[in-house]
Amino acid sequence: MFTTGVRAKYTCEILEGDSKPVFQVTSSEDPEHPIRRDTPTAAWIVVCNRVNDINLVKRQVVTISGPERFGLSDPLVVKLMQELPNIESCVKYQFKCVAFTFTSTTNTIRGFG
Repeated sequence: MFTTGVRAKYTCEILEGDSKPVFQVTSSEDPEHPIRRDTPTAAWIVVCNRVNDINLVKRQVVTISGPERFGLSDPLVVKLMQELPNIESCVKYQFKCVAFTFTSTTNTIRGFG
């Protein structure tokens, strides 16, 4: 995240906040200073802006899908989250219809929603 030409690894965590989750992204280059924000996109925008700042070619607009980076868009993750106990108490959560297909020739599961 801080060294030009060096690829950093990032760890995404969802922590328990006071009244809502806290989304944390930690860079392998700076593990002592994780980025914590109220939404996954807000956390990843900070990362992207820092990377953009050190790049020689700057992007005018930085866009990223935080839910995708946290793995929250994966159909299997969506399905598992929606099966959690007391999920109905998450009043702001919008349930998604997720379906799966199984391919026996390749032993893979594909989700779509």
